[in-house]
Amino acid sequence: MLAASIVPMTDATVPADAAALPAARTSTAPIVTVIEPEPQAPLGRLREWLAAEGLTLRMVRPEAGDPLPTLDELGDGLVVLGGPMSAHAEADHPWITPLRGLLRDVVDAGVPTVAICLARKLLPRPSAELPPHLPLMAPSAAWWTWS
Repeated sequence: MLAASIVPMTDATVPADAAALPAARTSTAPIVTVIEPEPQAPLGRLREWLAAEGLTLRMVRPEAGDPLPTLDELGDGLVVLGGPMSAHAEADHPWITPLRGLLRDVVDAGVPTVAICLARKLLPRPSAELPPHLPLMAPSAAWWTWS
């Protein structure tokens, strides 16, 4: 069971550090796991946009010690944010290697995903390895759409 928290996003005014609910599905709203590697690079406006879609967010903060989820624990989608660390700083940030593996798994499984900044750099390389269903928005971001 994923130890991270689920925050229902029914109100766009919920602050980024809102109190978390137990990690149990409390509604039929799609659950999107958000991996926030660095507290200085929070979800920000994206939180409001996801809330407007009625999504439930599960926040995972590996820098704070939260374990990364497995592919089966993600829910209905994934958002991975960035941070100031290098994509090759595994010695200082041991969660980078497992996150790289998780991103490879979501690409292979076709999980709806938003990868921003650091997360985009952790996606499978080179870009030719990315499947055709993965549109590239910019060199620093990639996404899949929810249907």
